Amino acid sequence: MLVFNNNTIMQLILVAIPAGIAYGIGHMMDGDSERWATITGAICLILVDILMRLAAIGEGVEEDEDGNEHPVEGEGPLALVMPGSGGHIMFLPNWLVGGIVTYGVIAKDWFV
Repeated sequence: MLVFNNNTIMQLILVAIPAGIAYGIGHMMDGDSERWATITGAICLILVDILMRLAAIGEGVEEDEDGNEHPVEGEGPLALVMPGSGGHIMFLPNWLVGGIVTYGVIAKDWFV
């Protein structure tokens, strides 16, 4: 059973765009479209998740109903692993899942 949070669903929808483009290009070029879509999607998942988590580290500004701005304290270095600051699949951060998938797809050619 996979456990997703809302950030994961949003990230996977965003990553589907470059993965679909890589699938089309891979199909036209050498026919190994699934491998290129998997690699592109996994690398983009790493980048999107890291960018979301880096944005959660720093302080921000929040606006209330009256239009007044109030400073909001950032999550700090824990944002790199906390579920609220990025996506999680099976209680693992998406950057870690993307890294494992990328390594697995690329290393498959080395060990076969």
